[in-house]
Amino acid sequence: MRENPLYRIRWSGRVSFDEVRETLMRYGHAEIQLPIDYHHALYRRFHDGGTATAQLLQVSDGADLMHRILGVKGLEDLAHVEDLVRETGAHVELVSPVPLITLHVESAPS
Repeated sequence: MRENPLYRIRWSGRVSFDEVRETLMRYGHAEIQLPIDYHHALYRRFHDGGTATAQLLQVSDGADLMHRILGVKGLEDLAHVEDLVRETGAHVELVSPVPLITLHVESAPS
């Protein structure tokens, strides 16, 4: 389901992939909004072990980050997004407590 802004897609499983791909190819930027229920699992997976009371999370990388996200139960369908990131060389950023995966390519593929 597309939200505002134009390049944000609410992740609804595998059926959302085509919309993510189309958005990234058209705009060079796509945001995948995950259900808020995933925040705790993502935070536990990526938190560096330091003290943080607000449980804010911000991690950046490429396909390796997408691969690590796949390790969270219920997010296995993002494997197609990992393939897309590898194909396009997209930069990936994960932020939470409202889980959002941002994909960005320097120049939109033609």
